[in-house]
Amino acid sequence: MSGLTPRQLKLLECIDRFIEQNGHSPSYVEMGQMIGLASTSGIHRLVLALKDRGFLSNLPYRRRTIEIRRLPSERAPALPVRSELEQMPTLGLTKLMLSVQAELNRRAAA
Repeated sequence: MSGLTPRQLKLLECIDRFIEQNGHSPSYVEMGQMIGLASTSGIHRLVLALKDRGFLSNLPYRRRTIEIRRLPSERAPALPVRSELEQMPTLGLTKLMLSVQAELNRRAAA
């Protein structure tokens, strides 16, 4: 058992699906809409709980940098951690950089 609540599991699955489709993580408002929760502070608490349990990570003080570290064991095997170079923060993302990042995410998921 993963030890996740049903709402945490639903959020984790929604984030995973969103990243796969869009190449970047959803905003807290988008996450709330996906799981039917209007409070962004409630989403923040769910994200913190998932980070504490090792399912999510992100770059601090940066938007849309949430990434899936692993999925619950009964769902899928652990995903590889991004390389050190990929984890380095970038300043001033351009559309080209976003498309490169989306391609890296797609290859990592494959």
